[in-house]
Amino acid sequence: AVVAASHRYLKSIDVKELERVLDEDYQPPPTVGVRIVSIMADSLGHSGEASYIRGLIKGGDWLGY
Repeated sequence: AVVAASHRYLKSIDVKELERVLDEDYQPPPTVGVRIVSIMADSLGHSGEASYIRGLIKGGDWLGY
């Protein structure tokens, strides 16, 4: 459900929405585009962590030897 909602939102936004400044307590205040990129980067980092743990559990099989 979250993936589908995310896809709908990302397909619906335009450049004006990406440039909209968020009301957050950061300096400089982030835009919607900056926040989307930061969420994607954080998600990729966690994906890497999960892959690392999987490698620890499975051993070297993922290397092909």
